[in-house]
Amino acid sequence: IVFVSFTLTALYAERRSMLFLGSILTTALSALFFLSMANLFFRIPTLALFSVYASLVISSLFVMYDTQLIVEKKRLGDSDFIWHSVDLFMDFIIIFKDLLIILTDKEKKKRRN
Repeated sequence: IVFVSFTLTALYAERRSMLFLGSILTTALSALFFLSMANLFFRIPTLALFSVYASLVISSLFVMYDTQLIVEKKRLGDSDFIWHSVDLFMDFIIIFKDLLIILTDKEKKKRRN
């Protein structure tokens, strides 16, 4: 549902309205990487969970960005649909992984109580 809704949002949005997200998302992804590396040393569970939620938000926004980027590339003549589908597939896998981690964590908390 998440993947489809963000894809449809990008498809029906004004042309090139979400392409500005590229640099912001790359910066956020870099910050998330450094946060995850710091968490390897400090082992703070709250920080790890925050990292997963941040990854989910960033990945969802990457779906919108990648979808609009694919549409613009197609308008400019790039019809390499295999790499375009790989981009969206990677976004889907990351969202699926993050949701799986969140649901597993909630299930563990539920069993402890």
